[in-house]
Amino acid sequence: MSTSWTDFLVRTFTGGANEMTGDNLIRQVVDGIVSLRTRGRRGASHLPSEVEVTITVGGGEGSLGVVSALVEDPSFEEEVSQRLQNRLVELPISAHPMRLYTVVAGRRNRVSVDEVTDPMALELMIEGGDRDGETLVVPTAQRDLRLGRGPSHGSDSEHNDLIVTQRDAFVSRRAARIRRLGGHLRIQALDQGDALAVVRRSGERVRPNRTIERWAPVRPGDVIELNDGAEQSIRLLLRPAPRAGSVRAALTADHLPPEPTGAPADPTPGPASTG
Repeated sequence: MSTSWTDFLVRTFTGGANEMTGDNLIRQVVDGIVSLRTRGRRGASHLPSEVEVTITVGGGEGSLGVVSALVEDPSFEEEVSQRLQNRLVELPISAHPMRLYTVVAGRRNRVSVDEVTDPMALELMIEGGDRDGETLVVPTAQRDLRLGRGPSHGSDSEHNDLIVTQRDAFVSRRAARIRRLGGHLRIQALDQGDALAVVRRSGERVRPNRTIERWAPVRPGDVIELNDGAEQSIRLLLRPAPRAGSVRAALTADHLPPEPTGAPADPTPGPASTG
């Protein structure tokens, strides 16, 4: 998404002296997070483990949709992460807070950032394969998580943290690695190769193997798809784990990526290595 084009759209819909361009929006989010920084006895900086960013947008439904689309774009979160790194050079990115964004309509533009005292746990809901209907909790204390078939991650010394299937051979034992980077998760395809894709809520498909960094961001509402290059697949929906009294406990079916209708098959997925 072009920043200049997005800024034009946002200015068009919100307007006024308090215009909410993409750059200003990112700056306000970063300023709000930095304002929550505390220091320990020896001057070490600390940030909350999770924050809730509420973006209030004036100007009606049109402006609400434009700003929502801006926040949904993965490049928005990547820019927030980069600017936080520049502002908080003493903190590793793994110490940055998980960020949950909410865009609401209001009388005037406003951004508020609040600490979440009961941090959000994430889970993967499995669709397909021999574990269909089960859920896997994503550990919050680990930076790197191994994902694949069965308990072994391809060797006796490495084990899968997230076992997505026990017997479906089209999923590699050493399928992928998930990394927690501050406010979001990223996934890297290992032996699963091109037979792993991240499906956005918009329906866009991103194959980590085909990106420059060979990593792809994964946000709540996205689906990690592992397939055999033909008909079989296992889909993993990333969503907030249910917790008592939370209206954000789970995503409804309305948040699932749409099923492709008549789209041609990917030309080069090929069968995955079975490790």
